[in-house]
Amino acid sequence: MMQQLLNALSAWAPLILIAVVWAWVMKLTGAFSYKTFVQKTLDLSNAQLGELRQINERLERIETALQEQKQERSLP
Repeated sequence: MMQQLLNALSAWAPLILIAVVWAWVMKLTGAFSYKTFVQKTLDLSNAQLGELRQINERLERIETALQEQKQERSLP
């Protein structure tokens, strides 16, 4: 019985060791930190919102320029 337990433990030991090392590394890097995740998500959202605002401003300028061209062409 003891021999079977040792065989099973020695068979599973590498997998358990890999899982423990992986969890330790993830903890060191802050991957399990909810606050870090939320902050990164908010930063990304704010960056995307800023880009969208810039794109909107550019599109409005293009629209204004096209309307001015159309008015110039329609004048006699």
